[in-house]
Amino acid sequence: MTSVCSRVVLALWILLLILQIPSSAAWQEEGVPVCVAEEWQRGHQAVSDVAGGVFIAWEDMRADAGDIYAQRISGGGDALWASDGVCVCNAANWQAYVRIAVDAAGNLYLVWTDERDASSGHVYAQKLDPGGQPLWGSNGTPVSVEWSSVTPDITTDGSGGALVCWSRDRNIYAQHLDASGGMLWSAEGESLGVAPERQYAPRIVLDTQGGAIVAWYDSRQEVSETVYDIFAQRVTGAGVVLWGESGIPVCTAPENQKDPLIIPDGYGGAIVVWTDWRNGPSDLYAQRISPEGAMLWDVDGVSVCSDPDVQEDPQLDTDGEGGAIFVWKDERDDYEGEVYAQRILADGSMGWTPDGIDVCDYIGGSQHMPDVVADGVGGAVIAWYDRREDVSGDIFAQRLNADGTLRWSSLAVPVCMQEDAQHDVVLAADMHQGALLAWYDTRNAETSRDIYCSRVNAWGFVPFAGAAPEFLDRTHLAPQIDGVWPQPLVDHVWISFRHAQAEDLTLAVFDVAGRRVRQLYAGPSDGCGQVVGWSGHGDENRRVC
Repeated sequence: MTSVCSRVVLALWILLLILQIPSSAAWQEEGVPVCVAEEWQRGHQAVSDVAGGVFIAWEDMRADAGDIYAQRISGGGDALWASDGVCVCNAANWQAYVRIAVDAAGNLYLVWTDERDASSGHVYAQKLDPGGQPLWGSNGTPVSVEWSSVTPDITTDGSGGALVCWSRDRNIYAQHLDASGGMLWSAEGESLGVAPERQYAPRIVLDTQGGAIVAWYDSRQEVSETVYDIFAQRVTGAGVVLWGESGIPVCTAPENQKDPLIIPDGYGGAIVVWTDWRNGPSDLYAQRISPEGAMLWDVDGVSVCSDPDVQEDPQLDTDGEGGAIFVWKDERDDYEGEVYAQRILADGSMGWTPDGIDVCDYIGGSQHMPDVVADGVGGAVIAWYDRREDVSGDIFAQRLNADGTLRWSSLAVPVCMQEDAQHDVVLAADMHQGALLAWYDTRNAETSRDIYCSRVNAWGFVPFAGAAPEFLDRTHLAPQIDGVWPQPLVDHVWISFRHAQAEDLTLAVFDVAGRRVRQLYAGPSDGCGQVVGWSGHGDENRRVC
């Protein structure tokens, strides 16, 4: 019995047979259209739908100066809502700067700047159920109808409602909406950072107690209104500010600090990253803040990257262990830019090479505007706009392991190389260690912008049938066995396999004489990795090992 097992399993006589049966997979080469309506679609945002798919929202100019639309794409590439998206708000005049969040039930929350009353800006919000139906009235519910309310952001409150922040008249405000969209705080919102000078661009995350932490850039301590520091505030679900009346300083280093981004640290605090000019050309610094408002890393932040050349356009996501993974555009080797990444551990120490890792070894062209999403196992998927083959720009992606090693090809993986321009890629986790990507695309007309979406799985495969570009190893399109474990087999074995092309396939075990022992799988490839188990029994249910 043992010799049979060793011949069947340890020799790995496991073959994938491609049957060439048409597949029903919806993913298409170069991406599926999210919205191809007339005129421009822009300012798109993406977030996981918590079911393996993605919500995408954007500003849409098909009818006037700007409305808000949204779409849901399944993990298989199907558009689940109306063609070209559902209308979230088409009130009079202009709606823009949409931001989104999702709750554990799969409801989508949206907030945007709104000029329906011909003012200089109000803030409205909407909640859509998983089927795309509005829950907070037609065209949304008001969050702030005060003059000059702009740059809102949103997070869910864990109870079916949402917490929203915005800038108004140079100060920072917030509001709590209940599950029905009603305001729980004063109609003007609660002040988070009233100060004599300017406060702008607040970003918000949920704490672990039903409240929120907000970060923004602020000129209160500077001699000029055009020089800024980073401040933050925590507010409870009842609207009580916890870190002083006007927030606490996160960074007051010399020169400018601007454009903070924030994520929860998983322990009730937050991690903030910003662009920083204290050393001359822009660098990147970050800080971790405890729930009590203590700065847990170096005073004025730890350097994510302080290489003498320019670093800009940072993004970040959690590493799942109290730290974060950062990506940015870097000009150290190419003045046009490359994409670098860094991991900072929970204690503020560098997890990877000082000043970051170059995520793509391709020589030539340039890489811009990266985004990042955690893969759920300590690493991350990164995507960007790439000009290596087409000066108009394509979409490429890479995955980094938790130790900073490149998981995919050192040249990165092409997601979309359609003629014309693909820019501004945003990511959402696919819940299987891969990512869903959305970008704006000019393939249909140079004077318009549409939105497209694709998926790259945990192994770096984009689910479509098509040829690999010349600079990429073509074997990435072939079916492959990724692993067989445990070895030796005791009472069962697991087999991980994948195939990027949209075809049905069969997985079977054969012995060294070429005789089939057992068929393990027959069905469609979804373009992502799949795992099947085998108990060591043959087709006639007789144990062979």
